[in-house]
Amino acid sequence: MTIDVMCGLRGPAYETGYDIINNKGVGLVPLCPGNGYFKRDRVAAFLDIADCLFDRIELFIPDTPTEHTYRAIGISKPIAAKARLEGNRLINMAKKLYSGELPKKFTVHRWPEIEQHPEYQKQLAYHHALYQSNAAFRRAVQSETQHVLMGQFRQRLTLDRLRRFGPGYIARQAGKLLTLPKRIEIGTPYTLEEFAFVTAAPEMFNADRLAYQYYQKWIMDKFIAGDYDQPRTNLGMVIVK
Repeated sequence: MTIDVMCGLRGPAYETGYDIINNKGVGLVPLCPGNGYFKRDRVAAFLDIADCLFDRIELFIPDTPTEHTYRAIGISKPIAAKARLEGNRLINMAKKLYSGELPKKFTVHRWPEIEQHPEYQKQLAYHHALYQSNAAFRRAVQSETQHVLMGQFRQRLTLDRLRRFGPGYIARQAGKLLTLPKRIEIGTPYTLEEFAFVTAAPEMFNADRLAYQYYQKWIMDKFIAGDYDQPRTNLGMVIVK
């Protein structure tokens, strides 16, 4: 499987992102637990293109934020352990792709490390306050959370799961949609925590500018552009497909 940079995207986030990769700058690259995109072949392509685009790669695993998503969709297992194990699985998968060890340009960051940093804590408080005070930002975060949760529910409402678990399982999953507004509020901290981290990342990693690499467009581009508060000129975004 091969993927490439989506060219021609407009807006400050993408323009900065293109400039960063043209100068072989620093990449901010996630591997997301619980996200169905990150299968082995896609992880291989996702990391291979990052290796080509950037001179330095800050690879992060949002395992602790994923707990909010697991909680929102009603997973009953110990969610912290589930998120941590899924994060471990992704890291081990990445290492196996490089014969057991990631190249030196990659540095892996887990959330227990990230959340201890003073700049992250500062940005987290700021973004929680912004969520409360800015209606446009709040709606955008809620909409993004709804999109994520609906994707999670679609993964569970499959013919294979009907065969394995019976109609009662499907009915329970579908019934969760009736309480979707409440579940959205449970899940919104994920996005706030990721925004806080991305904003803090240049200081955390001593980088003048960073380009956030992802596989699809989402509100990160508007966030970087300053649609909800102020432009983040030290951040860019690169979409690879």
